[in-house]
Amino acid sequence: MSDLILTLICTIFQVCLSTDPATISCEYKTVPPGFIYITGQQYECILQSDYPYVNNQIVSVNGTHIDGNSDTNVTMLTINDKKITEIPNLNSHFSNLKYINVQKSSLKALSRQNLANFKDSLEHLVIRNSGIEIIQEDLFVDLTKLVTIDLRNNSIFYISSVQFTNLPNLRNFLLESNNCINPQTQQDIKNSMLPSDTTSMTAYIQSIKDSTCGLINPEFLVNLYLNSKLLIDIDAYKAEQIVNTILDVLTQRNDDFDALQDQLNVTANNLTALTQKYQNSIAENEELHVQIQQLKVKVTDLESMAEQCLDVNGTCRFTDDETYGYSCIAHGINVTKSGDVIDWSGEHDSASADEDVKALIIRYLNVQFVPKKIAAAFSNLKILTIQNCGLKRLSKDDFDDLEELLELRIAGNEITSIEAGSFDGLTALKVLDLSNNKIKVLPSKIFAMLNALTYLNLSNNSLTALKSNFLPSTNFIDSFIGTNNQFTNIESTFVWRLRSASLIDFTGSSCDLKFDKDAGDQFLAFYNVLLRNC
Repeated sequence: MSDLILTLICTIFQVCLSTDPATISCEYKTVPPGFIYITGQQYECILQSDYPYVNNQIVSVNGTHIDGNSDTNVTMLTINDKKITEIPNLNSHFSNLKYINVQKSSLKALSRQNLANFKDSLEHLVIRNSGIEIIQEDLFVDLTKLVTIDLRNNSIFYISSVQFTNLPNLRNFLLESNNCINPQTQQDIKNSMLPSDTTSMTAYIQSIKDSTCGLINPEFLVNLYLNSKLLIDIDAYKAEQIVNTILDVLTQRNDDFDALQDQLNVTANNLTALTQKYQNSIAENEELHVQIQQLKVKVTDLESMAEQCLDVNGTCRFTDDETYGYSCIAHGINVTKSGDVIDWSGEHDSASADEDVKALIIRYLNVQFVPKKIAAAFSNLKILTIQNCGLKRLSKDDFDDLEELLELRIAGNEITSIEAGSFDGLTALKVLDLSNNKIKVLPSKIFAMLNALTYLNLSNNSLTALKSNFLPSTNFIDSFIGTNNQFTNIESTFVWRLRSASLIDFTGSSCDLKFDKDAGDQFLAFYNVLLRNC
């Protein structure tokens, strides 16, 4: 029986202090620029009646959207109903809400909890004709994006100045037609609430001056003006205008006219001095700007000189490497054009010459294209490494004179394209590493002529397909690394040609599989799983 009575009471008065889920209804409209503080077209939800609950969680929003719009497009919430006693929590539905426009309601009081849900998006808060009397001290703590606070035509009698110290974007603050702001609040505001720029300051002065009681100390206005951060660009004429406005207020509200007038005159003189200081700083900044431009020209000249110094002549540090044998470690080269030929130089040990060089190692240099005629300098070269050099593409004539090459490592570059036939002349090649580039597509038969190939690394590229005709028909590849690509099409014949391999690795891609013979994996089992999943 008691539950029935409670239900009847809630139905009659439409107010239930509970946390039951609630549903609201919206009428959706498009609002053009110019309405209240709107600077661009907004998509509006006009809250319908039937929202009687307090502290309720909103689980759904009813209403028909205008074509092409959804909840995420809603940027403005409008309330115009005396039955509504709180601002509903709609953040989970209207995540991009910038405007709350309450023109008539029964809110009475505002709390931090009412508004905290909109902290990530709310810029304009307009609540008029709602009988608000008290604003909690921490109301605006979370709303750091606020540009406008419009609380006109309410019954506010107290506002703490502490509320406005963390609102760096505040530009409009309006309080006309409210109850008296008590003297203590007046003093708090004078000492603490100093708006951050001229626009918000002027709006606040006007709102206080026109409020119902007007209990405001003119010295407060002066302090606001003196502490504004943008005053140094206001000339003496504008300063005099503000001073005259404040003197008019003083005539009406303060008997100590002469003392304050002297103070204001001193203020005007100080403002004039600040204006002159600001103008001087502008001149100094212009001179500094000229110096900066001159330095930029010098930097450009130095860069040009550096490019001329870093020509295509290369220097070798010859060394007998344990891994590669007698090697040239390159430095001081700059290959920026296709077709550049390197003139190599460097001091050999007493028993060696250019024809003894087995490996050419080029790392961390500006080599955008493969240097030409490498074999003309190093006729017995077996290993070529071009790593982390910014290499952009491979052409079919890049390796024409390197038919005896055994290892080609071109990892960590910027390669996006490989021309068909680029590797056809490398018939003795055993190791090919193209990892960590930006390759998306491989041309047909790209590795088909590499009958001696035993190691192929294509990892960390953007490949989507592996075709059967990529590989040679022979079956010598022992390790294939294809990790961290974007494979969507791996032909079964491609994998079948790897059936004698010890390692096949596709991990880190959509086909996340790995075959490791040394770990006891069976190729046929791996092959069947790949056919089903890839």
